[in-house]
Amino acid sequence: MQNAPVVPNEPIDFESLNPGNRVVLVALDFAKVLIEDLGGANLDDKKLTTVNNTLKLNLPLFVQLCRRVLENPDSEDAVSLGLDAVGGWTFYFMNSKLDFSELRPFAVYLIQFLHSDSDEIFQASTKLITELLTSYKAFWVPEAKQEIMKYLLEQGTYIDSADFDEDSSEDTKLSSFCKLLLAFCDNCRLQFLMNPSPEFSRLQMMIKTLTAIPGVPVVQDSLAVETLEYWTSFTEDLGCLETHHQEYIDLLRDIVGIYWRKMRLPSAEVYSSWTPDSRDGFLSFRRDVMDLLELVYPFMGRDLIVQLVDSVTTTIHRAPDDMWEEIECSLYCLSGLAYLVEESEYDQLKLMFDSPLLGDLLKCDIPRVRQTVVNLIGSFDSFFEKPIGQPYLSQALEYLFQSLSNLKLSLVASRSIQKLCSSSRKYLTPALPTFINIYTSMSLPIMENKAHERTVCAIANVIQALDDIEEKSRYTGQLIGMIVAQIEEQAADTANDEIIERIASLVRCIVNTGRGLQVPEEVHDVHQNLYIQLNEFWASDRDQIRQRVLQVIRVLAIELEPYNQLSDICQSCCDIFKAGLREVVPGPFSFPVSNMVDFIKSKYQLGPPSVYSTLVDLANCVVTSLSFGKNSTTPSIVESVVISFLEEFFSENDVAVSSEYEPDMQTSRLQLMLQIVKHQLNLFLSHRHIELMSEFACHMMGSQERFVIRAACAFWTQFISQSPQDPQTSERHMVLFRAVGPQLTAIICQKITGDAVRSDLDYYVDVIKKMVFKHPMLSREWFHKYLVDEPTTPAVGRRDQKSSEDFIAKLFHLRGSRETKMVVKDFWLGCRGITDYS
Repeated sequence: MQNAPVVPNEPIDFESLNPGNRVVLVALDFAKVLIEDLGGANLDDKKLTTVNNTLKLNLPLFVQLCRRVLENPDSEDAVSLGLDAVGGWTFYFMNSKLDFSELRPFAVYLIQFLHSDSDEIFQASTKLITELLTSYKAFWVPEAKQEIMKYLLEQGTYIDSADFDEDSSEDTKLSSFCKLLLAFCDNCRLQFLMNPSPEFSRLQMMIKTLTAIPGVPVVQDSLAVETLEYWTSFTEDLGCLETHHQEYIDLLRDIVGIYWRKMRLPSAEVYSSWTPDSRDGFLSFRRDVMDLLELVYPFMGRDLIVQLVDSVTTTIHRAPDDMWEEIECSLYCLSGLAYLVEESEYDQLKLMFDSPLLGDLLKCDIPRVRQTVVNLIGSFDSFFEKPIGQPYLSQALEYLFQSLSNLKLSLVASRSIQKLCSSSRKYLTPALPTFINIYTSMSLPIMENKAHERTVCAIANVIQALDDIEEKSRYTGQLIGMIVAQIEEQAADTANDEIIERIASLVRCIVNTGRGLQVPEEVHDVHQNLYIQLNEFWASDRDQIRQRVLQVIRVLAIELEPYNQLSDICQSCCDIFKAGLREVVPGPFSFPVSNMVDFIKSKYQLGPPSVYSTLVDLANCVVTSLSFGKNSTTPSIVESVVISFLEEFFSENDVAVSSEYEPDMQTSRLQLMLQIVKHQLNLFLSHRHIELMSEFACHMMGSQERFVIRAACAFWTQFISQSPQDPQTSERHMVLFRAVGPQLTAIICQKITGDAVRSDLDYYVDVIKKMVFKHPMLSREWFHKYLVDEPTTPAVGRRDQKSSEDFIAKLFHLRGSRETKMVVKDFWLGCRGITDYS
């Protein structure tokens, strides 16, 4: 302990000590560490007040200590430590909203040290000034900002004359200066944009020079991201002003040119030599440049599009083989701006597609260039819909179809194909034979499954647009035939993971064929006579579309193992039927109801249990479809279908184990019951399993699963709302409500007295509102019984009787109005012992 410092009894007079004295350094280090620890401490209000009062009391001593060190910058270590301490105390005082006026004068020292010959002191001062400019703008007085600007402008001569190279951004002093310049201009930018000055313009030109430092962004040019963030904010601020000075718009045009050069792809050899992080960083930088271009577009508009298109057309005519990266860069920018380009600028796109671009691209072996073009075509779907773009539509799609054979392009190409074929289907029917031929000749097994599914949907979109129904049937049969042939070929091999996934994808292709053939929503219902004619034509199945599809469903979902045990296969088979159920006019996928009922019953008997909810969901769709639109289904068939579903899904054994089913199965059953009650109430009420079904629906009201609760409450809300006109049905409806009402009310009372979670209360409120409004006398008696006479939960028992009676009185006074929700919520809060819930 001989060398331990002596702790003085009296405060130290730092003015009398040498700045490099050990006591001074220890004191500075203590002050720095203390404030850092306090900044991260989690103190209660009382302790925090005590700490802050102590800091304010010692602030003059801290200022004296730091001033002594900074006024005599003989020791680099002492000055760096002093700057760190000043920064820490300033940040703490400003964050804590304490008076920091005694710390403000240190700005003089910070600015003074910008001229220091010591790299260590320069780095420390620029770092602190940059942080204060960025996050603590209130620290600076106008005079201090003027001094910083003066310093920055003094460096302009050096910036202008410097011979920057690819290593320049690694210069720590230049990097620190650039960050300081950006922080200062960020701090004052809006003020100077509203009141331009030669000084601010000079600073912008300096930033422009630094923006143009050579080197690949992120990989070589570490400043590129920071300058890009600055110009993005600059453009955003400029857009907020009512008037835009031409000087700044010209500046943005130059900045766009700089970033266009910086975002160009390197050669494949160079790109492959980068680390994964470098690649991700560079691609992220490109996306950020696109964000800037989107902001710049309102200022440059047509000029920007003209420049980009001109770059493509000029290069493609000059020497495309050597300059694909340059072409790709312009196409990438155009693709990103697609949603902003106005119809008045489509003449520029015409110039681009008039060039040999697409033809020459087939000879390009750079995947990312091809991918950008594929994205570009999909992005300009609105251009191809217009008369000016229609002449290029078939050529663009042929290029996309040919790109499908490239595994690296197939996913992107298929997405663009699907987009164009959906939006421009009516213009593409003449090219349908070409598309079918390309599809037929392709080596489909090497195509990505998802790409194949999208492509099939796209072709089906075009088939749908055919006016000749026989031609439509022929092409549909041809497409289905090719898919079915592939399924048969794959199924003939021994099943393994790859084959199973391939077959599952091919079944999804059939689903997508059905979806692609769906009549667009804007097409209105057809006349009844035409409806009947269309229904008869497709029922004749002259091209064996339905026959082959049903065969696939029967074999894969019912007969062939292991496919008949796969949930995905069953889901896709159900989706095939649903594709036809959603049709506004009859189509090839409008299967007879008997086909769907037979499938549901057979598959439900076969299993596995994991498909039950999927089958019930299909049954739900069938019941709903029978109740809307034009269809030839007779009432007796509808009755037979509904009864079949009730028999199948609500037998005594099924209801007995209903609580063991997965929530999605419980939910789908409740949704089916709701649709039957909504559209076929008399069949529901007269069914022999009515007691089992009502018991199941009551039991599900007490579930802990949110989706089950929502479905159960929706069912009971719909049931109670019904007002059947038929006297016999009305009587049965009332008998059932009287029978289940007490049990239903008991469960609801249990839930609203604290058992339910807050987010589920609204579902129970919907049922309460209907009960109170439709059957006030009966409901009041039941609520009084389970909230006053025989409380369902201890929470109600602990409350005084009057509060429950007051709640019931409010409930029935409101008669199911919207205020019921708040009354129930307040009652629920009271039962939980909560006085405030926000």
